[in-house]
Amino acid sequence: MRFAHIADIHIGGWRDPLMRKYNIFSFISAIDKIIELKADFVILSGDLFNNAFPSIDSLKAVFEGFKKLRDHNIRLYLIPGSHDFSPNGRTMLDVIEAAGFAINVFKGIVEEDSLKLSFAVDSPTKTLITGILGKRGMLDKSYYSNIDFKAMELELSRFKGFKIFMFHTAINEIKPKDYENIDGIDSTILPKGFDYYAGGHIHYIFNDLVGDKRIVFPGALFPNNFKELERYKHGGFFFYDNGNISYQKISVVDVETLIIDAEGLYSYEILDEVISRARTLDLKDKIVTLRLFGKIEDKISDIDFRGIIESLKALGAKIVLRNIHKLSSKALDVELENKNINQTEYDIITKFLDKINFKTKQVIRDKESEREFINSFIVALAEEKRDGEKNHDYEKRILESINNLL
Repeated sequence: MRFAHIADIHIGGWRDPLMRKYNIFSFISAIDKIIELKADFVILSGDLFNNAFPSIDSLKAVFEGFKKLRDHNIRLYLIPGSHDFSPNGRTMLDVIEAAGFAINVFKGIVEEDSLKLSFAVDSPTKTLITGILGKRGMLDKSYYSNIDFKAMELELSRFKGFKIFMFHTAINEIKPKDYENIDGIDSTILPKGFDYYAGGHIHYIFNDLVGDKRIVFPGALFPNNFKELERYKHGGFFFYDNGNISYQKISVVDVETLIIDAEGLYSYEILDEVISRARTLDLKDKIVTLRLFGKIEDKISDIDFRGIIESLKALGAKIVLRNIHKLSSKALDVELENKNINQTEYDIITKFLDKINFKTKQVIRDKESEREFINSFIVALAEEKRDGEKNHDYEKRILESINNLL
């Protein structure tokens, strides 16, 4: 028995048109690889699309790929992921199933507040498959606590073939540090008795026993954000071949990472630093991820990002993505040890008071008066709309407050 385990394809997840194409190319390459490996079937553990209403180009690529599988008699079993649903609960996966390209294995009935899951059986390989969908905000968690475990264990004991349980959520015991703030479930909540627990939702590669359960996460089929591109540079899937599990790398474009420590530099020096580093690398037809960190001497807004991107593309880069999350500026640096909002405002006003040129008819004699004058504006502008107050009246009231201050 051979099957491919894929998850988190997120087709349509990138804004950049070329990045979206690379995402689709990865999907097509994965389909071709699965056919080459002569898989009996495929399991997809959620998030085929990045949203519930994919573009026509995305749908076209997916239907063409799934038709290839069907033409080679490769069955497809899936569960919806947290990104597959619209607010009203509809999912394009229903259309895919109705067209005969896949079987959604999350099915069952509720009896006396207990969930009795149904089972799909891949008859040629005698494999039993079931699972639970993923929902945003861990709304799927209640399903696990409501499973009728006695009925499930009875059904499993009667079945002599291979058994797969699909899920789309994090497992607390094995969550990476990057996902510590994401809610998950304990592995003990997963039903017992399955040979393979096919996970999705968390974009990292994992294949190991957790307790007595073989839990597998294939990660994203194509990196879905800057950090994933920087860390993994590619995606892939797991392939099960009669007991042997191997990771199949899918790479349709190379990724080069540039990490620049900008500590103490001026904005005009950063372009030279980036280009100097870039010239030592082969950037031809690659995605370049540029991460800047540290505290620069002047303003971040003075950095010539357009010049940086144009220069990197001149050196052969296909796409340049930047991350300045950990880049700061001494010019706007304010040490804020007190988290109280009033103290924060006080500290910022004090820091830049000397840079403000007051031009008023009345002479403001001291710093404290100037500080109070500015703070009065903050208070006036922060005034919220009252219950039942019309927009016109609200705007009039704010303007009157400002005029009174002036």
